[in-house]
Amino acid sequence: MNYIGFIVLHFGATDGGEYCYEHYFASGSRKNFYLASELDKDITLHGNNAQKLLFVVQFMMIVTVLSSILAGFGGLLKLWKQETVGALALVPGIMAFIAATMRFPEKATRHARFRDGLMALRQRLLFQLPENPSAENVAGISKDLTILRARMQKEREALAFNWNQFKGHEQEGHDSKQQPPHP
Repeated sequence: MNYIGFIVLHFGATDGGEYCYEHYFASGSRKNFYLASELDKDITLHGNNAQKLLFVVQFMMIVTVLSSILAGFGGLLKLWKQETVGALALVPGIMAFIAATMRFPEKATRHARFRDGLMALRQRLLFQLPENPSAENVAGISKDLTILRARMQKEREALAFNWNQFKGHEQEGHDSKQQPPHP
């Protein structure tokens, strides 16, 4: 046979139940195996991260709505002490502050886009390369993976928590100590 090898797909072989590959490659094709394994690992990681962050967002929404409802009914019907109702009334504001500063939905979207980009590279590697891919073919996908990771790292840094977001925004080039010019 004149092919690199074949892939046996099976489920449940790894810890998380995700798929993995058993590759039987001819000599010189280990790069495909390592790149496919790396892509699969990263796809699983970023997919799980996106799901976890979306779970956090949904949990925060449920807590916010429930505390608001409980505070409303507790205050109107005088079911609890005013301190309890006041504490429940604070929860939606705190949740909104946490959501605005931590930016969980944006981070989940970033992880999902990263996963989608990785899946596209995996698709190219496994199904769009020639039957006997050259080292340049695999290197091209590896280069695209490096570019994707660099772009996603920039987005990650942009979404990172930063205390500077609480500072007032001053105009560029304007020093607050400097006096305005007289006409």
